[in-house]
Amino acid sequence: MGGDLDLDDVEPGWNSGAAFATIELARTDAGPCGCEKDRKEPCEDTKRPASVDPNDIVGPSGFGPEHWISADQTFHYTIHFENDPLRATAPAQLVRVTQQLSTNLDPRTFRLGVMGFGTNLIEMPADRTFYQTRLNLMNTHGVLLDVTASLDLAKNEVSWEFSSLDPVTGDLPFDPFVGFLPPDTDGIIGQGFVTYTIKPKSGIAQGDIINSQARIFFDYNEPMDTTNIFNTVDTGLPTSTVLPLPLTSNRNVFPVHWLGTDAYGGAGVADFTIYVSDNNGPWRVWLANTPQTESTFVGQCGHTYAFYSDARDHVGNVENAVTAPQAFIQLLSNSSPILQPIADRVLAVGQALSITNFATDTNGGPQITFSLAPGAPSGMSINATNGVLSWTPSCDEGGRSNFITVIATEEGCQVLTSAQSFTVMVTECLQIGLGATVSVAGGSGCVAVSLESSFNLTNLSFTLHIPAGRFTNFTVNATAPEVGSTTLMQVNNTEAIVTLAALPGQVLRGAKQFAEVCFGLVPDQVSAFVRLEAVDVLGLRENGSPLGNTFGSSGRAVVVGEHPLLECVSGGNAKPTLLLYARPGWICAIEERADFQPSNQWQEFNRLSTTNLVTMPTLAGTNIQSFYRAVRFAPVQPRSSFR
Repeated sequence: MGGDLDLDDVEPGWNSGAAFATIELARTDAGPCGCEKDRKEPCEDTKRPASVDPNDIVGPSGFGPEHWISADQTFHYTIHFENDPLRATAPAQLVRVTQQLSTNLDPRTFRLGVMGFGTNLIEMPADRTFYQTRLNLMNTHGVLLDVTASLDLAKNEVSWEFSSLDPVTGDLPFDPFVGFLPPDTDGIIGQGFVTYTIKPKSGIAQGDIINSQARIFFDYNEPMDTTNIFNTVDTGLPTSTVLPLPLTSNRNVFPVHWLGTDAYGGAGVADFTIYVSDNNGPWRVWLANTPQTESTFVGQCGHTYAFYSDARDHVGNVENAVTAPQAFIQLLSNSSPILQPIADRVLAVGQALSITNFATDTNGGPQITFSLAPGAPSGMSINATNGVLSWTPSCDEGGRSNFITVIATEEGCQVLTSAQSFTVMVTECLQIGLGATVSVAGGSGCVAVSLESSFNLTNLSFTLHIPAGRFTNFTVNATAPEVGSTTLMQVNNTEAIVTLAALPGQVLRGAKQFAEVCFGLVPDQVSAFVRLEAVDVLGLRENGSPLGNTFGSSGRAVVVGEHPLLECVSGGNAKPTLLLYARPGWICAIEERADFQPSNQWQEFNRLSTTNLVTMPTLAGTNIQSFYRAVRFAPVQPRSSFR
């Protein structure tokens, strides 16, 4: 671009957006009294209106507080100037920008970049170190503008000059209110900038500093310097390595670790690129530019893998490629475990089953684990580590054949399994259960009759064993709608036969209460926990055949006579709990002692008045082992009074 240039030929729209420090420069005339030297008329000693220049220089930001940069990159610089609207009273007519280049920069690589002011851009032809043009700003600013930019190799200095010209005199305008850079009242019209690029000199060393500071002249004021910015050069290359791996592995998923460091005094390692080779094949990128120092690799069984790393530092310097393995690993193939066969079993209800399973691994792979296939009976379990299978069938599982499959798994390079199946036959089951009741001597009570059966029954009978001298007036009552009739025949003072029959079309089956046996309690008897037993259990199927393997479980009646009863049971969290059986209205004391040594006596720790047959007193909790008893206090008889 040369010669005169009309504003219509200049691209508009530049706005720097940079922040500036405010520097006030007083403009004075070159001649005495503030008047031009060649002026013929007498002049007055007056101060002319002044332009004011905040300024700034922006260069490579660099990394970290040292502003690290690479010696291989091209540096971009921008120098800003502005006619401060808060302090300036006139346009700037002449602006000159100079910069002494750092001795660590190569002036031969200096190239001019775009420059501008206000809304005007001056695009720079490529590869220029010198530029000159004249702009016609008569329509907008009333001046011509000469623009010059150059490099002085001898002084190692660059400069730019914007000079307003009176078209008549060819000199700076006499009118101080005429110039190319008015006060910056809108953030655009009073701003200007110049740019350039440059590279470091050849042979610059690690840690060398590049300082950059520009000097700006507004009209004939004293020059003002921008702040000094600096960058530190990082010429060193980082290094890295992949840490050793096991020579072999039974797993196809394994962790890979690596580490790296930058050259001494450098910017530091930013990231890594990790390469992998499969079976001595070509190298390929596994992880690109990752800041991590470990990751999980998924390979294939029977393959061999090699790894190496390339590090990159924070200014873009990349490690010299090694392309040689730094770590190897071979993934071993595995085979299915061999699980020993399991023999079939016949099991009675309540009989514990324990089978230790054995499995071997022909290639010495990882530990084998054991599990059960779906469909195993409820409550059956297997220890995953030692293969011990455990199960105790309940009555509702009686008469069933259970097909069970044990699985052995080796989670090596591949997840491989083997299985063995067997059958457990559980014999038939019929079980009668008796409930419990708490009653006072001379009162009455009932105990539930529950049935567990693995088959449908039409009839059920059992013999009730009872102690002599405690019960009277036995009856049996149905409590389930399936029961059509009930009978109780007392054989003697210790035995009674109970019979249940289902309604036509109904059956007795499952874990369910079907009836209750009720009785009276002989008065004036001693307090006791009285055991009730069901024996000689017999059930008839729908076809009339008896059901074998029958048994009963005991119940009890807690009889409260003239003395309280105390029972210790397991409560929540397996902690012991006391139950006090006493008639309502009694006053009872709970006493404790640690042992029965003569030196230890019973100590009362709780006294209470009962309101129910069963009370739960609070434990003292003073000893690890304690003995407890309940003592009833007789009521105080009123005394007679005679006069």
